[in-house]
Amino acid sequence: MTYFEYSAIYFGIIIGLALANILFSVHKLIEAGARVRWGWMAPASAGYAATLSINEFWYVWARQQDMGHRTILTWYPLAIAFALLFLMCAAALPDDAVGGEVDLVSYYIENRKRFWGFSVALHALNLLSWATRLLLLGATMQFAREHGSAILLNATELALSLTLMFTPAKWWHALVLASLWMFTIYYFGPTPLN
Repeated sequence: MTYFEYSAIYFGIIIGLALANILFSVHKLIEAGARVRWGWMAPASAGYAATLSINEFWYVWARQQDMGHRTILTWYPLAIAFALLFLMCAAALPDDAVGGEVDLVSYYIENRKRFWGFSVALHALNLLSWATRLLLLGATMQFAREHGSAILLNATELALSLTLMFTPAKWWHALVLASLWMFTIYYFGPTPLN
């Protein structure tokens, strides 16, 4: 087996668990029926977390030949990044919707620091990984061309996630969530792996 085939097992399990967590929570919310006070922010953040997780898995899968991980120590940041994606997905929706009343609006507002904190940690880790790689490889134009948009995207997502941790204004959450989703879809979507 190749390095990536071993890694793919871990990545696939983590992303599968992350998506299963979201789907199980959605199932429990639907099952709870009228006991749920629906709001758009928690489901939208769950959708963003799921989209980001799938896109990150796709990116790693498509770039498997160029991952540059030759030792376990260079692989750990990627493993931690996938664990943070799982934690984002797990924090997006409540797990215990069957027992009593569930207010998704209150859940999101009270839980936003945890959810967006995982996003901050993920993007900070990504930026730290690129900074370390840049220091080790030296600043080259090829590196800037290959990773410039990813670095800019992660820096933007880090900054926007920080604002969502500390701002309860729904209009700001709507604007930022829509922007983050567009950034993510653009980066991983119509252009083939920048």
